[in-house]
Amino acid sequence: MILSKWELRQGFVDNKSHHNTAIHEFIHLIDKMDGTLDGVPELLLERKFVPRWKELIEVTMEQIRQGQSDINPYAATSPVECFAVISEYFFEQPEAFR
Repeated sequence: MILSKWELRQGFVDNKSHHNTAIHEFIHLIDKMDGTLDGVPELLLERKFVPRWKELIEVTMEQIRQGQSDINPYAATSPVECFAVISEYFFEQPEAFR
């Protein structure tokens, strides 16, 4: 992963922005640990939870598309981006995420 120093710093000093490139890109690395960039952190989930994970990602993406979520619309572009964006949301806005 290669990030600019400015972008890395901005993610942690700009509390008004709910975007954090470092978290976002790190999540892509976690996703890819199993050899596939697919939005499923298979090395962190028990296999039995993978179908439910995929279902929740799809439901979340549809809620975003329907305007029923305040999660960044970029998350609705693919399961890969959904996992990364909701992870940013989790770390940047934990109370709202709950």
